[in-house]
Amino acid sequence: MTATKESENRTQQLEQLIHSTIPLGKIMGLQVTHLTDNVIKLEAPVADNNINIHGTAFAGSIYSMCALTAWGFMHMRLLNENINADVVIARGEIRYISPIKEKIYCECEVEEKHYNEFHQRMLKEGKASIPVVVHALENDHLRAVLEARVSVIITT
Repeated sequence: MTATKESENRTQQLEQLIHSTIPLGKIMGLQVTHLTDNVIKLEAPVADNNINIHGTAFAGSIYSMCALTAWGFMHMRLLNENINADVVIARGEIRYISPIKEKIYCECEVEEKHYNEFHQRMLKEGKASIPVVVHALENDHLRAVLEARVSVIITT
């Protein structure tokens, strides 16, 4: 299987997992558009279930998309390493910068060095947490930032 095909399969696998286990993701119209070991990108339209009375993205939808981006990144990374674990957003603080009018587009990237430090702690102690920053964008302009702490507990 080519690297591109494998990436497409992982992208589809995560999207299906979110839609089937986190109903809000499906209701929001969430799509996983990019997924590698270090980068994840999700999007959802500003329409129907994601719109507020001002005709812009509902703040709760933006937060949910950011949280699902952080969760999805960690879940898939551990799955690819054959590590069974519970993944939770232990803490999250969002800063809204300006309204999103067309599409909620979220992305996060975790530096390999930071992930490796987290990974070593997790394997040694059976649990660990890592800070993850998610950017919500529209037309390449930053609209919101979620600073989250993702916690993981290895299960058997």
